[in-house]
Amino acid sequence: HLDFRMKKGNRFINPLRVDVPRRSGIPKNLIADYDKVRQERGLELASIVPSPQKPEPESKTQTVAYAR
Repeated sequence: HLDFRMKKGNRFINPLRVDVPRRSGIPKNLIADYDKVRQERGLELASIVPSPQKPEPESKTQTVAYAR
């Protein structure tokens, strides 16, 4: 679950309606360098192995089903 909020002053505003300035992007002469670094970081992230999670202790409360 992601909760993204923006405030202007003391009021929450709709972030989809905010007019933000656009940048020109990555200069064409740097695109190859950008793609190389992006690929390297992608491989680095893909190689991460999650550590095993400890099982949560069983709940001490019991669930009881009621029949009508």
